[in-house]
Amino acid sequence: MPLSIVAGAGCLNQGVGAETTMAKTEKDFAKPILKAAVDVAKSVGARIIFAYYDALRDPADFGEAIKSPTELLLVCRDDQSMERAKKIGAKAMHVPSISLTRMGQIKMATLIALSQGLLKGGDTFVFLTGVEDQPIDTLVSMRVGEEYELFQSVGQPK
Repeated sequence: MPLSIVAGAGCLNQGVGAETTMAKTEKDFAKPILKAAVDVAKSVGARIIFAYYDALRDPADFGEAIKSPTELLLVCRDDQSMERAKKIGAKAMHVPSISLTRMGQIKMATLIALSQGLLKGGDTFVFLTGVEDQPIDTLVSMRVGEEYELFQSVGQPK
């Protein structure tokens, strides 16, 4: 059974029935999720942690918390974010700046990363996202090739 961890709306669900409550405060809900992302990446052997640049308060500081062999890949919606990511020496990828749900953001960025060779079959990754221009509130961990339903559309011909 693949490990799929989703945190948001005030809880961390580890996909195996265990649930840990995390206090969601106006002040700093992202901080425990960022810490959890680093811990989850280490636990599952994730090669990449994806994070939307505009959802991180301090991308450079977060990047320093990630230990090899895991890498941070910043997802940028605009050219300014791409330039800022390059200035701090981070890997970055550009995605279209369109409004999407959290899972829509993950789908789009994952498909772009696959098409650019940034992800390969069997890679495990952690993805951090949230509402556009708001702090991170969602953490998802997946293995490429095991999450087919993520890329399926309703009503596809068989």
